[in-house]
Amino acid sequence: MKTLMNFFRIIDGHTVTVTFLAVASTFLCDRFGLAADIPTGLIGIAIIFPIVFSINAAYRRREEALKSFASLKSHAVAVFFAHRDWVPEGGPEKHAPREETGLSLPPLQFQDDEQDDRPGAGSLHARLRLYAPRLQA
Repeated sequence: MKTLMNFFRIIDGHTVTVTFLAVASTFLCDRFGLAADIPTGLIGIAIIFPIVFSINAAYRRREEALKSFASLKSHAVAVFFAHRDWVPEGGPEKHAPREETGLSLPPLQFQDDEQDDRPGAGSLHARLRLYAPRLQA
C-alpha cells in the first residue's frame, strides 16, 4: 500500500496531462500521415547534454559530501586527541590510568627535554621524530 501511495504522490495532474497530450499527438500524426525529418544530431543533443549535466551535478554533490565527511571526521579526531591529551589542573598525576592498546600514541607531554629524561617526552618535534618511523609503517 505504501508503494502505491508513493506512486500516486509522483503521478499528479500535470504528469497525466503531458502524457495524454504526447499519446494523442502521436496518434493523430500517425492517423493523418504527418511525418517530419528530424536530424539525428538534434535528438542526440537533446538527450546527451542533459545526461552529461546530470552526471556532472551528481559528481559535484558527491565531492561536496566527501569534503563535509572528511571535515567531520577530522574534527572528531581533533576532539578525541584534545580530550586524550588534556592535562587537568592538578597535573599529569591526576589523570585516570590509561590502558595501552598499542593502537594509539601515548599522550603528548609539552615539557622541556631537561625536565623529563624519558625518550620522546620533550617537545612536540622530538615526539614526532621518535614516532615518525612508526607512523610511516
